[in-house]
Amino acid sequence: MVEEADTQKQADISDHSPYGGLAAYQQDAATLLMQTNPAGVLVEIEHQLRGEIYDSEDDKWIDKKSPLLNEKGINGVMSILKSIVNTNCILSNLSEKRIQLIIENVGKNIADLLLIEFEDYGVKKSNLSTIVFLCCNMCYFALMRGYDEGERKFLKTTQRSTEHITVSPPQQAGKRTFADRLFK
Repeated sequence: MVEEADTQKQADISDHSPYGGLAAYQQDAATLLMQTNPAGVLVEIEHQLRGEIYDSEDDKWIDKKSPLLNEKGINGVMSILKSIVNTNCILSNLSEKRIQLIIENVGKNIADLLLIEFEDYGVKKSNLSTIVFLCCNMCYFALMRGYDEGERKFLKTTQRSTEHITVSPPQQAGKRTFADRLFK
């Protein structure tokens, strides 16, 4: 029981320490997860299909031009993209040739879908190539994160460096360390 109280006290101290502790580790893990999550790519594509741009001053998406397709069309295109741009693909070991094949298939599938459903999706024929290019381009760069285990190698390196960091507690005012006394 005393041991549990001591353990909790140590955890409380490290959580509120200016040097981090568990809270800093959790915050770093959350930040890393956010940075490596490919969902942001899908959000960006969806907003661009809607004709919206991000206004960093107001911290919101605003309508800048007319949408490239209607809501039903956006949902149809996004369903194709969600099968490609996901954590499994990003954390894979993809070759350049495999990435090119995936992108070619994405482009073909989106083009076929839009050609078949262009009236139902409210697509202007002049926007077909823009939509396909936008989707393929964004997917290509997302998949390149999985090229030659790129994202996985990055995460392994980050994990190793996190495991090897040692933080010493802050010194109290007036107390001198052995090194301070030795080199005074």
